[in-house]
Amino acid sequence: MVDLEGAPGNECGKLWIKQAQDLTSMAVVEAVEVKSFVGRWKVIKTRLELLSLQLAELADAPCFKEHALSTELLESVVSSLKEARELAKLCTDLTYGGKLQMQSNLDSLATKLNLYFRDCQLMIKSGMLRENAPVLSKSSSGAAKEAVKWSVNDLLARLQIGSVDSKIKALTTLIVLMNEDDKIIIMVAAQGGIPPLVRLLDASIPVMREKAAVAICSLATVDNFEQRLLMEGALAPMVRLLESGSALANEKAAMTLQCLTHILDYGRYVASHGGIPALLETCRTGTPGAQAAAAGSLRNLSLIPEIRECMSEEGAISVLLYLISSGTALCREHAAATLQNLSQNSEYWQQLIVSQGGISPLLRFLDVSDDPVGQEVGIGVLRNVAASSANIETLLSEGIVQQLAGFLVNSSHMVQEAAAAIVCSIGTSTKIRKSIAEAGCIPPLLKMLDAKTNTAQEYAIQWILQYRH
Repeated sequence: MVDLEGAPGNECGKLWIKQAQDLTSMAVVEAVEVKSFVGRWKVIKTRLELLSLQLAELADAPCFKEHALSTELLESVVSSLKEARELAKLCTDLTYGGKLQMQSNLDSLATKLNLYFRDCQLMIKSGMLRENAPVLSKSSSGAAKEAVKWSVNDLLARLQIGSVDSKIKALTTLIVLMNEDDKIIIMVAAQGGIPPLVRLLDASIPVMREKAAVAICSLATVDNFEQRLLMEGALAPMVRLLESGSALANEKAAMTLQCLTHILDYGRYVASHGGIPALLETCRTGTPGAQAAAAGSLRNLSLIPEIRECMSEEGAISVLLYLISSGTALCREHAAATLQNLSQNSEYWQQLIVSQGGISPLLRFLDVSDDPVGQEVGIGVLRNVAASSANIETLLSEGIVQQLAGFLVNSSHMVQEAAAAIVCSIGTSTKIRKSIAEAGCIPPLLKMLDAKTNTAQEYAIQWILQYRH
């Protein structure tokens, strides 16, 4: 057997490949001579022969001797081939111990040989062994691009071959590159990076799942990759990460789902894989970033009629009201927008919001919100609620009239129109109209007669007609 100790880099590669080829040839011969588990050894022999062909092709690759990953792979191959010879001797001499244990050992060996065949094939097909890494040249953008492309290709191969530590290092480096330049994100997808990254979402090592989620999240933010992520099966493991991932994995999973659920069919897919309860739990217990992203996902899902019943059954209202009271500004906006979608033309949801004490937190949300978009969304929820006459008394008792007066004076045109719509909805009796007048709503309503939009003018006219009655 060749001695690898102390061999220099290039020579070491030659010695490793020679030892692997020699061991493969011997293992093939010995596999034929076994006297027990003959059926399993036939499978192993076939895989040894296939591996031998791949090793020969690997040896012909120009740069395999200098590539650290090929040496690491060959070390593992040699170790398993030695194991194969030891098992073959036991099965020939009939000196093995337990039958079930030997069956397990042989099945494990066959699996490893299959993986080595796949890994050798991947290294050859990826092109990473055809040439050494290009030198990064500042004077040539073309050379720089080729160097980056080679690095990405190399890292993607490392995600699929080698030890756990090697894969984690490759993932870490790949994430750094993707964060530096969006063009590299596109390059990762173009070089076939989505399938291996998706597979790592289900890795047994938590840090690998976490880093894969980070990389997939970057891919999800780029247009046109949504379908590829779905086709490669990214949605189901992302939902699982919501349920059992680390804080960072949970946050990145929520952000990915928020990007993907913009497409309604993908939203249905997320819901069918248990996404609603997982998102709601993230809203309860996740980091502020994860809560905002999960609320954004629910905002998208609330546009799908058949999913709303599931959201009701899972207690979405109480969670959304909790977010409106305690979340970040973005989280509160997403939660309010979800309530707006749910309560649109739905008396069931309108009354559910009221029955669960939703008016008070909505009014507080409007008090602290200085963003016109957030204000418009919050007013929109109250406008939907006010469309149900059964809710008017509760709205009045919570002090909505005084709040509306402020929005009619100091807010964007859209918020003013929404506030005017609520005033018209609740002004159903002389007593209520008197309260509206006392709160100072009349002057800004009349001023809307001169507004630029027909909608604002119509609300002003509607109020005048109501007031005369």
